[in-house]
Amino acid sequence: MAAQVDAVKEAPGGEDAAQELAAAVRRVPMARRFHNDSVRAARALRRHRTVRWFRLAGHAPFPLAFEMDDAPPVALADRPGSQ
Repeated sequence: MAAQVDAVKEAPGGEDAAQELAAAVRRVPMARRFHNDSVRAARALRRHRTVRWFRLAGHAPFPLAFEMDDAPPVALADRPGSQ
């Protein structure tokens, strides 16, 4: 993976692309947590008695959590000068 990152950095505009990729790698866990927190809140809200009695939940499918291994690759994690 480190060799691939080095190859990207050597290409024209590659340094910027590598920094952008490292920033995206840092944002993925936050986005996944935000999504899963929203799913958890929506599920809790749909369980409320009032929502069920008045059929306020509609007919939308039940929201699903998204799980993945979001550990950053070593070559992109905490690179010096990646901020």
